[in-house]
Order: sequence, then C-alpha cells, then structure tokens
Amino acid sequence: MEPRQRLIDRWKYFSNLFVGKSSDGVQLLTNSGDNVLRVFNIEIEKNQKEKSGDLKVKSEFDIGEAISYPATCCALMSTRDQPIKIIDTNTGITRAKYKAFDDKEQILTAYSASFNRCGDKIYMGSWERINIFDVQTPGYPIREIKTSPDRKSRDGQKGIISCIDFPLLTSMSTDIFASGSFSGSIAVWDVRKNTNELTWKVKNHLGDGRGITSVQFSPCGNYIFSGARKSNYIGCWDLRNTSKPVTKYRRGCHTQQRMGFVVDHYQKYLISGQHDGKISFFDLCKNNLTEPSFEFEDFVGDVSLHPFIPMLASVSGQRHFDSVLRLEENNEGVESGDSSLRIWDISKLINEI
Repeated sequence: MEPRQRLIDRWKYFSNLFVGKSSDGVQLLTNSGDNVLRVFNIEIEKNQKEKSGDLKVKSEFDIGEAISYPATCCALMSTRDQPIKIIDTNTGITRAKYKAFDDKEQILTAYSASFNRCGDKIYMGSWERINIFDVQTPGYPIREIKTSPDRKSRDGQKGIISCIDFPLLTSMSTDIFASGSFSGSIAVWDVRKNTNELTWKVKNHLGDGRGITSVQFSPCGNYIFSGARKSNYIGCWDLRNTSKPVTKYRRGCHTQQRMGFVVDHYQKYLISGQHDGKISFFDLCKNNLTEPSFEFEDFVGDVSLHPFIPMLASVSGQRHFDSVLRLEENNEGVESGDSSLRIWDISKLINEI
C-alpha cells in the first residue's frame, strides 16, 4: 500500500527516533539524532508528497521525550541534565520550565515525561523517582514518589523510570498510571494512596530481563502492553491477574533503540514497527499477525495513529556507522538509509473492523 503522504527531511548522519501527534491531529512531532525537534503541520486535503519540518527546535543535548499538550499547540520536551520545557509548536518559544533536584542538589534528568489525561499534571521519570508537576505552576514538583525505599533495598521499582502511560479517562481514575524501568520491571501506581503503594510489579519482561522501553494501556484499561530493549516480543498483561502475561506478539527488535507501538482506538489491532523495515498489524481478537502491508528501507522506530481519522504516521532510520565513516572521508552530506516520516492511509483496514 502506497503512503497517502510522505514527509521527508534528510540530514547528515542522523535518524528519526520517535513520532508524536497533537491532540487534534493537526501537527506531528519528530525527534532525531541531530537533537532537533521537528514539527510538521499536516494538511490532509492537499496531495503533498514531500516537505521539511515547518518548525525546528534545536537542543544542545539529546532529546529524551516530546509529548504534545492535550488541549493546545504545545509540546513537552525533556533533555539530559536540563529542565523539562513546554514549547509552543507554532513559534518555538519556551512557555514554561519544570525541574527537580536530587539529595545532592543536582538537577535530575527526565528519562521519561508525560502529561496526564486531563493535561493539568506532568509526570517525570528519573532514577528511582517519579516527580509530579502542576502545569499551571512552573518550577518545582508538587509531589515526589520514590519507587524504591533506598539503593540497597530490593523492594519497589529499581533503576531508571524509562516510560510512563495513563489509561483513558473513561476506563480508570486520572490518579492511576503505569511505569516501566530499565531494570526490567513494570508497575502500576495509584497516587491517591498516601503510601504511594506499588500495586503490581513484574521483575522480568517475558523472561529475558531486559530494560522496558514502552508501556501502554489498552483502551478498555484492563490490559497493559509492554516492549523492551532487544526483545522480539510485545507482552500483554491482564491487570486482574498479573501472575503471567496473557499473550505475547512477536516482532523483530535487535537494537537498544526504543521501538514504539500503538493500539488502535477500537482495540482491534496492535501496530508496531520492526527492525527489518516492516510495519506489523497484530489482530488482537484473533491473536495472530496480519500480513505487513507497509515497508521501509530501514529500521521503523515508532508509529502513531491520528485521533479522529484512519491515518497512521511512522518514522524510520538508525545510525549506520559504516556509512558515517565513508561519508566523513568523502565529505558528503546525506547518510545512506531511509530517515523519513511517512503518513499512511489505513481506511481499508479500519473499514474491516
């Protein structure tokens, strides 16, 4: 199936890492290896084949996360050893900054950051801590959750909190969220409890013990899907019985790089990229893999669905060290491979639901 639109922005040596969308589906965000956050304004009615980013926000350090604000054209951006910023995606101006410090008064790096479903709180994951900020009050956190009592303790969720996700407003309370860590554990939290009790934990991801890179609630709120570093499976966990995964879905992931996935709004398909450049559609009802219809020439790092219409955005690209050395010797400006953002029309697939 050919893409409905193809948005390409190439640059020297670097590749796309993830893609995000605004709540109204008007803008797309991409993060790449050259530390630039790119904003694309999507014009659905125009048959536009190629374009570069409509707005580019340069960062001095690696961009760890970029999440769009649920209500307006703003994005949450986190970088290493820097405060979290809210960026205006129309002008590129920084609207607010949020920062947290450790016991030694050193600023904490936000390895993961996300708005809650209401958009009034920001959750930041760092080393064995989750800090909660009030969006209306920039500056310091209003609450801190220590995921483990201390460094020597084996209790709680150890390591770097690498990802955070919230269930839909119709399925659970806004005070419940899930977190994954690079130590290989998944946890579900209820911040209404004064003890910040860890309600569920899985120490090893499908038996391989690698770091968790992605967690996502199902639309119904009863299941959690998880992906890990260099793990060829996406696990599905039932919150009502977390003793073992309900099932697992096989995908090709042979890299330490994050590989995102998404569950469609009808909870019919699980969509994920693969290391070989394919996009796989797993039928959650029949529990099998449909034939992949989209293919890239390079690693597919992330996918995202439009909130209202049947459109799928995907990004591809990774570092090619052999080509980097060759380009440096020849003084060339474009890396081999496919570093692109594409938009696909999946209306035929949705109509089958």
